[in-house]
Amino acid sequence: MNLLDLGILIVLFLVGLRSYYRGLFQELSVIAGFVVGVLAAAHLYPRLVPLLSRWINNPLYCRVLGFIIVLTAVYWLIRFGGLILQRASVHLYLEGLDRWLGCLFGLAKGMIIMGFLLTAIQLVIPKDTRLLQESRTTPYLRSFFRQAINLLPADFKQGLVQQARQLERQWGQPMREADPGEE
Repeated sequence: MNLLDLGILIVLFLVGLRSYYRGLFQELSVIAGFVVGVLAAAHLYPRLVPLLSRWINNPLYCRVLGFIIVLTAVYWLIRFGGLILQRASVHLYLEGLDRWLGCLFGLAKGMIIMGFLLTAIQLVIPKDTRLLQESRTTPYLRSFFRQAINLLPADFKQGLVQQARQLERQWGQPMREADPGEE
């Protein structure tokens, strides 16, 4: 075990601890609030532009502000719903289950993010770097990340590979065999 492993384990511990205290309902409401908020804002912000144009003369500012207003409103509405569900779990004596499921969900989320970061790092630094070769957690996290990527639709995965190839051309380094979703 090296310093990279120690850093990864500390980050995962902190993510798991934070997720334990937030619980599953709060963890899910953060993600759902952001995703649904962006989707709602993309469709609904044009309706706010005429209203905002009464006070703001710049149409670009009206569109941006409209998008931000819808995103924020939907995000906090869903977060409030998650809070209500979390409070209900306390009254139904399910608080412990909510917290432990939140911890597991947070750890899975943290492992996916760490796997992504490690995959990205291996695209830009030599694969035979001692820090990566001696790491015991890196292979597991990258494998976990690949399994999560394999759950995505094929066209989305292809888009990720194309983005990685574009980064390769911009950085001028040959891309190593660390494509997202590789087996």
